[in-house]
Amino acid sequence: RNGISQDVITIYSGTLGFDNFGIINRYNGREKMDSWKSDCNSLDAGDGSLYSPYTLKSKQPIYIYTKEFCRRIPLMYEKHAEA
Repeated sequence: RNGISQDVITIYSGTLGFDNFGIINRYNGREKMDSWKSDCNSLDAGDGSLYSPYTLKSKQPIYIYTKEFCRRIPLMYEKHAEA
């Protein structure tokens, strides 16, 4: 292996608006996964690197999709931190 994934991940690029910017649209051509019997199959998440500024300001959970867990995982807002 050379460290390059064979997976094809399609994300929203923001050309139609920033509401879904960085959110995964398809994973290897699929709109959702079939590993679970719940909303964990949803791809309504990002990869952890790109998010809409609207999402970050809303203090709502941010979801990341992890291939290793075959599911999306919520990141919960706790507090504002200074850099």
